[in-house]
Amino acid sequence: MPAMADTLHHLPGRLRLRLAALRRNPDLAARLRSSLAALPGLAGVDVNPLTGSVLVHSDPAAGSLAGLAAALAAHGIAMPDLPPLHPAERLGEAMLALAVEAVLRKSAAALLGALV
Repeated sequence: MPAMADTLHHLPGRLRLRLAALRRNPDLAARLRSSLAALPGLAGVDVNPLTGSVLVHSDPAAGSLAGLAAALAAHGIAMPDLPPLHPAERLGEAMLALAVEAVLRKSAAALLGALV
């Protein structure tokens, strides 16, 4: 029977799993890091054998977590179903994107004004 991963944190583009089998197991950590880093669409993977956690950064628009379950299963780890995102989390993400876009526009305009 595969070991079960626990979802500690799940937001668009960010997923943290806890794996009991990973604790104090640097060999498994290295194999997982290598396998997960090879998955397309992942922006970063942090595997920590001291805490037994895996942090995955991905592109939420690319649906890049699709291969994650298969990669974990290859190491005998079952990934839980991810809970649906709360509407407030989606709203927060949209508001952050708008704020970043506004700051970038103002910065670009200030830079152009300084150059002219």
